[in-house]
Amino acid sequence: MSTRILHVTRHSGLSSEIAGIFHRFPCVYLETFDFNDGVNLDSESSGLNYNVNRRRAELVWETYRIFFQTFDMVLVSDTTPMARPFLEGDRWRKPILLYVCNRFDFSNQDIDFQLAQEEMATSYFPDEDFYQLMRELTRRPNVRLVASNLFESWYAQHWRGIDWSHAEVIYPPGVGNQRPWKEEGEESELRAGGTAFLLPPGVYALHNEEEREVNVEDTVLVPDRGVVGGTCKEEGGNVAFMNNEMNFGVSSFLRSNGFRVYNGRYNGAEEAARFKAMVRIPQNYMSTSFHQLLGAGVAMLVPTPDFLLQLSVDPAFWWDTKWDVQEHRARIEQSGRWRCPKLKSTLSQETIMFAYEYDSYHAASLIFFSSWEDLVDKLRTVDFSRHKEQVRKLAELHRRTYLQEWERVFLELRALQL
Repeated sequence: MSTRILHVTRHSGLSSEIAGIFHRFPCVYLETFDFNDGVNLDSESSGLNYNVNRRRAELVWETYRIFFQTFDMVLVSDTTPMARPFLEGDRWRKPILLYVCNRFDFSNQDIDFQLAQEEMATSYFPDEDFYQLMRELTRRPNVRLVASNLFESWYAQHWRGIDWSHAEVIYPPGVGNQRPWKEEGEESELRAGGTAFLLPPGVYALHNEEEREVNVEDTVLVPDRGVVGGTCKEEGGNVAFMNNEMNFGVSSFLRSNGFRVYNGRYNGAEEAARFKAMVRIPQNYMSTSFHQLLGAGVAMLVPTPDFLLQLSVDPAFWWDTKWDVQEHRARIEQSGRWRCPKLKSTLSQETIMFAYEYDSYHAASLIFFSSWEDLVDKLRTVDFSRHKEQVRKLAELHRRTYLQEWERVFLELRALQL
């Protein structure tokens, strides 16, 4: 008899990765639920579904309760608040796995998201009741906490005062068929060159300067992450876009040193592996594509920890940010209107080693550069064919190891329902 698992997420990359994992297990039926409250479904309002206050949690449960109850197990990935409909009132007694990926209290309060700002003024999220739910998770026998990276438990304890030290870390094995930064069905188009430029109101595009046909084996790939963000000007912050390669002009720098560069999107990890190498400047502790890129044998060059910390003092640098939730909530309640939170970077000398790129486990799979000059030297002297072969071998070992870990967790959870 098969086990019916409902995967709750809003992240296409994690949807592909989780599908790639569980489709390898016998007697498993997996279905993905694009988390929503049944009301905010259009492109403008759908972002509200990330802010799972108590009212939205109840709305989700009442809208989809009968559908949910047809499953034997629930897996929630991406942002943990999407588990709230199942956790409120201790109404879900079946196994539930929380795969914590992008901070457990993520909320969508984008500076350009007017609907969220209006809602926050009357129904702020994250609220204190949500944090209390998170504290109680350790006492629920049917709930399993698994972190996708080393930072999640540290963040819960040091930033929010919640002890999740027991949560084990299980990396993605890199088996998803996600095509990073590219929509499904979109044709692959390799474009050489391309200078990123800003277009109001804060989106950017590629300006092609060279011919489309390129010899990718001799070309350096600088990925176009295609996402923007920033700090609020009213708080005195500069707008730093979530694309550090663009922020620091990596493409222009490499071209000025004689390298052929493709700055754009690519059609999946296998296509990325055709390039000579990829240059990445990390901006968060994890990304779903990281292990998929290693699995394909991509040669990734990243700054050393010291060099990244040096870059982080530049106003153009972007890293995962958080704020004092209680202070921000109090300001909104007092003024009656949304105000930009006082954002703080979570990056420090202590936390940098939690990022995938700086976890010692991945060190042998990456090439580190200690300065821009060192990047140029590495691109000219490293035997990339040999390095890619090493990366593929390490990735295969990683894949086998973590598929076994995922299977172990699944079997332990399934035993709870028997």
